[in-house]
Amino acid sequence: MSSRSIETAGTSKTYQAVNDNLTADAGYIKSGFIYNTATIETLGSNVSTAVGYTYTYPYQMRMQAFKSKASGEIFVLSMNHFKASTSDDINVDIEKRKQNAASLLQGLGAAAAIDSDILIMGDLNAEIDEESLQQIINAGYEEQLLKYYTGAMYTHCYGDGSLIDHVMANNTMAAQVKNAEIMHVANVCSTGSKWNAYSDHDPYMVTLDLKESEFQCVDIAFSESFSDDFGKFSTVNVAGTKNWFVNTSYHYANMNAYGDGVNDDWLISPKFDLRQKSSATLKFNHCAGYGVRDNWINEMKVLVSDNYFDHLGNPGDATWTDLGAAFDTSGNWKWKNNTITIPSQFIGKDKVYVAFHYTCSDSNIPSWEVKNVELTATCTETGIHTVSAERWIGGFRKVMENGRLVIMTPDGKRYTLQGIEQR
Repeated sequence: MSSRSIETAGTSKTYQAVNDNLTADAGYIKSGFIYNTATIETLGSNVSTAVGYTYTYPYQMRMQAFKSKASGEIFVLSMNHFKASTSDDINVDIEKRKQNAASLLQGLGAAAAIDSDILIMGDLNAEIDEESLQQIINAGYEEQLLKYYTGAMYTHCYGDGSLIDHVMANNTMAAQVKNAEIMHVANVCSTGSKWNAYSDHDPYMVTLDLKESEFQCVDIAFSESFSDDFGKFSTVNVAGTKNWFVNTSYHYANMNAYGDGVNDDWLISPKFDLRQKSSATLKFNHCAGYGVRDNWINEMKVLVSDNYFDHLGNPGDATWTDLGAAFDTSGNWKWKNNTITIPSQFIGKDKVYVAFHYTCSDSNIPSWEVKNVELTATCTETGIHTVSAERWIGGFRKVMENGRLVIMTPDGKRYTLQGIEQR
């Protein structure tokens, strides 16, 4: 979409609308994003945050990842419009907003894989004590308007007014919120009033300080059995109607497109920080059945990426490296333990992901079972590092750590003014 330059108080700022590839049909309410191109840039696609809830149109719950050009800090902004109170039975609307909240939190699982800093905003059509908002609060989000604003606490003008537009931040995002305030520019609420000539809602503003991040190396000893749920893994369905699910009776993650045909489905790990690590090891146990056994290795791949965080949306847009997972093809459902060393080009990277990627055709439909995933890595250095001014030069990464210039090479070596540091 085109940019537009706007003069503000004697300065010129260029704003860009995020392209969501949607057409707002009549009757839909659309959530959108406009950003200052001089200060931040987008990462990945603009995608729906709604998962598994048919009421929520793809227009109304959207998320977009942004990156500060100054500090390199990343955050995910989720914009929403929950079900309004329009039914004859208010309890019906309340239940739909509860479904909105559950759908939102599930959808934000994919956002957390991109970055842990998440900001939820929008017309949630509920006051703070309603169950739908309590679901979000119980998931670790804090209302920032109640934290910072001291003026008249309403955003919607009906009667004496109500606070139904919200700013919810998780812990790491809240640490970067410096202010949140309501801008009562149009609404004057009084008994019996619903809206004036401008709007029935007031805008509000959130001030962020996207700081340079402090990094302290921590040994990684990650494990996920898939006994009862996906844990910190997220799923993405690209094609077909089937998706990964957890078999809670036999305790494994399963993907099977039987009866559906062509499918493209991802089971993606949380991000792993492999900075200041000398190596990393992935272990898992898996088996397959049906289809053509000789094709399993091409249809069910275990992959690794260090740029998936740039591709919120279709994981296939990222660059993935095949780890060459081994199957026992002597029969169906023969469990095979795999121990794989993560390739050296990923050592030293701060956002590394592992994915179990399933594809199938109409004529060849296998079933894949995965359990007991482990990733381990040990620190080679200790201490807190303030990381800033990160940028890539060819295949090398230039970083400032505690005021010291460090060049990181793809094979995990670190060059400083004092010479070479072998990892």
